[in-house]
Amino acid sequence: MASLQTLREKGGVIVALVIGLALVAFLLGDLLGSGGTLMSNNNAGEIDGTSISIADYQQKVDQLYTVAEMTQGQQPSTDEQKAQIQAQAWESFIRKIALMPQLEQLGIKTTNEITTQLFEGKYYSQMLATMFVDPQTGNFSQDYLRAVAANVDQDPTGKMSIFWSYLEGEVTDQESVENLRALTNAAAYTTDLEANFVAQLQATSSNINYSATPYTSIADSTVNVTEEQIKKFYDANKALFKEQPSRTISYVTFDALPSAQDYKDAETQANTLAAELKKAPDASGYARANTQGDADDKYYAEDQLSGELAAYAFGGNQSEIYGPLLNGTEYVMAKVADKKMVRDSIEISQIVLMTNQTKLADSIVNALYKGASFAKLAAKYSLDTQTPEGKLGVVDPQTLPVQFSKELISAKSNDVVVVTLPQQIHVIRVTNTIGNKTKVKLARLSIPIEPSSTTRNMAYAKATEFVIAANNKAIGYSKAVTDSSLIARSATIYPNQRSVQGVNDSRELASWSYNGANDNSISDVMSFGDSFIVAALTGANEDSFAQLATVAPQIKVQLVREAKTEQIIKNIAQNAPEQNLKADAVTFESYIVGDAGYEPGLAGAVAALKIDENSKPITGYQGVYTALVTSQVSNPSDPMIEKERIEAQRKQMAFMMLYQGFVDNIQVEDTRYKF
Repeated sequence: MASLQTLREKGGVIVALVIGLALVAFLLGDLLGSGGTLMSNNNAGEIDGTSISIADYQQKVDQLYTVAEMTQGQQPSTDEQKAQIQAQAWESFIRKIALMPQLEQLGIKTTNEITTQLFEGKYYSQMLATMFVDPQTGNFSQDYLRAVAANVDQDPTGKMSIFWSYLEGEVTDQESVENLRALTNAAAYTTDLEANFVAQLQATSSNINYSATPYTSIADSTVNVTEEQIKKFYDANKALFKEQPSRTISYVTFDALPSAQDYKDAETQANTLAAELKKAPDASGYARANTQGDADDKYYAEDQLSGELAAYAFGGNQSEIYGPLLNGTEYVMAKVADKKMVRDSIEISQIVLMTNQTKLADSIVNALYKGASFAKLAAKYSLDTQTPEGKLGVVDPQTLPVQFSKELISAKSNDVVVVTLPQQIHVIRVTNTIGNKTKVKLARLSIPIEPSSTTRNMAYAKATEFVIAANNKAIGYSKAVTDSSLIARSATIYPNQRSVQGVNDSRELASWSYNGANDNSISDVMSFGDSFIVAALTGANEDSFAQLATVAPQIKVQLVREAKTEQIIKNIAQNAPEQNLKADAVTFESYIVGDAGYEPGLAGAVAALKIDENSKPITGYQGVYTALVTSQVSNPSDPMIEKERIEAQRKQMAFMMLYQGFVDNIQVEDTRYKF
């Protein structure tokens, strides 16, 4: 079986390819946010009339967690990583239920026979060809793929089987999408005439005189825009105001900050632990048992520590304790647990074997110590075919996983170390050691200053009092905020939004806005770490389009500008303004034009003018312009290069637009936010 680490390095290609094929790009933007209400409370959503149960959805999420673990070495841990997995799980249902059937209706279907051929190498799957590469040739390695496939059933955890099933599905779907892309690529075409025209535009650089009549030259108060005009514009351009359903909330926070007594209690605890640490025969073990977070077993050189800590660690008082010192919101202390000569870095090579090949590992070790060629042994026995001659290069042993670092940190040149993991056996040879410094291992303790239960109860009591006042009709939420001298924050929350900006681990708050809130309702006290929050629902938008009242101001701005544009153009026809401004080297690709600033429309219009030719009025972002070309320089480019560029853009656009058509055909109700 191929090296698991290699598989992990290449496994990220799976997600990248799927995104590259636009299987996610449109769906996440247009579908994942579309809300709705389903009759069944056990459904994650509904896709083209097919209900997706929470159980099926969770099963898919679990599968993707396993895939992430197999390809990246660990399961998703951050909120962002988890959200990506959940989005990918939901998208997979959309793809299977709605998108793939539409492709089949066009005659685009990847049969089981074709999928088999993609895996057997008769045809090349882009995904497999990227993941399973022979490092010597840079080409797809059928042997590498077969080595992985042969070991799927030998994995007692079943994770390889889950990964392989996922891979088969992705390869099948990707083939269908690539066939669709081939159709759109064949349809996209650019004529030689068009390529020549664009090449000429690109090649021309113009110096111009121009006039600028800013929109601000006409007072807004002189332009009358009626409500009827605003309504007409809204109805004619409603697609511009498409949006997701949303909830708007206002919330106040009650922080349980450590009190003076909490600081005093933490100081007492820190002094007690410092006295015990000083006497502890195993300082590292004591620190590991009494500190929060992972123990630090690394060795540090003097220049890797802060001034005071370095002076203590490399001074003559190492039997004493560093600290306890107050550092922000925690007390810190340390004791030297060990001091020795440690390598800065080592150069290593490895041979990867299966877990049942312990005897072979022993034989390889003996052969190496007798002078056998490591490169030849690696070529013959190593499962890691991605690393030429097994050379991993120069590494700091302390940056490696603990199973490796504890064996290699004191290793000498030509030492051979065997590291046995649940998945594989690694035979590692140290070919060189670089640097050798005296370093120390510190037994560190940190005592965070946290609010006590008494402090938290006081904050909770204040939040409860606020809820009572806010629910009192004679007071209400707004007055309760004022009376309590609180600062109310607002937030707009969309379906499936996992958190509220500025509030840590706030999924409960986002969920309440959809599941527990009614018009003008007040939430119960919600706990988020050392903070308590009370929220009020201030608005609920169930529409797929922004309401006219909400967007009327921005529509009015647009209509006022259009009216000013008409008036300015009429004035220019009657009395042409003086072209007293200059701009040099204006090209078709220019965005900034002289002092006019960001005006790509002006640059585009100038590119089509000839010398001494006056332009018609040009509508820009800041005003209306006229331009006169005073001189030009032309540096013609190869029209065929432009043709290739235009066709590449056109092919991508054609594919994306067609794909969007499939998306628009799909009826999706996503109610995962209810759970």
